Amino acid sequence: MEAEFDKTMLNEIHGLSCIENFLLYAMKVEGYGYKHLYHYSHLSLCDIADEFIGNNARYTSFQKVRRLQELAAQNGLIEMKYLKHYDFERHIGDHRYTAVMVKPEYIAAKYKTELWRNDHFLLIRPKNSESYFYLNDNPRDSGIISLAELKSIYAGEMIGFTVRNKIGEELQGEFLQIIIDSVSAVPVRFEFDLKDVTTARDILGITRVLRKRVFEYCGMYIPVDFCDGYIPSLDRVYASIEYMRLRKAVDFGKINRQFEGLQERDIEILSILSAKMKEVYAK
Repeated sequence: MEAEFDKTMLNEIHGLSCIENFLLYAMKVEGYGYKHLYHYSHLSLCDIADEFIGNNARYTSFQKVRRLQELAAQNGLIEMKYLKHYDFERHIGDHRYTAVMVKPEYIAAKYKTELWRNDHFLLIRPKNSESYFYLNDNPRDSGIISLAELKSIYAGEMIGFTVRNKIGEELQGEFLQIIIDSVSAVPVRFEFDLKDVTTARDILGITRVLRKRVFEYCGMYIPVDFCDGYIPSLDRVYASIEYMRLRKAVDFGKINRQFEGLQERDIEILSILSAKMKEVYAK
């Protein structure tokens, strides 16, 4: 018999979207080495900032880094299918996991939260003929929803996926070389002159997720205690910028100084990380 989703298993996973979080959740629950999927997660702070400022990216539309579900499918780790405007009752059994898009007004009303994007999904699986277990990633929530309610909030798209294969040694070696090469690239400094507080927040939002991924990936191979204080510093600056945004009292001079300081620390940390990884593992 199927059990309710365990929302605590979302701890210590770092997706850029609900679909990435659900994939990582599934791999973690089933005992697969999900952290190996973080191998394509390094971008310099300069590259991240340039994507936002030069290409008008937003957190919800950031395409500079490959989506984890695409990497997993490409490497034969999962079977995945996108479906639009299908009756989920007919297809709920096609895959082990099904993420269904729900109407944004439902999420806004249920959780009294500001939505970052309109294409929000719930992970579901059948409990019985009249109800489903569900998992929401942000805010974290799990429980049971009736078939009638799920039908009323369904927004016409779903993604089904099944974890098929573990990440073998050969693939792990390929992934390892990819991340060593990426963190070893010569850093280019960005001249920060930010004039939009949402852009500043989103640059930092992407950066801190990707750094958490890189540090956790490399932590499978080397001690990364020298990185310990850096993520909290990113979190503090992020909180500071979000506070300014919400209070509508933005100091761009302070924000740009904060980014310059973070950039120097970022380059320093990644230089140490690169040296340690190459010392032990680079070809």
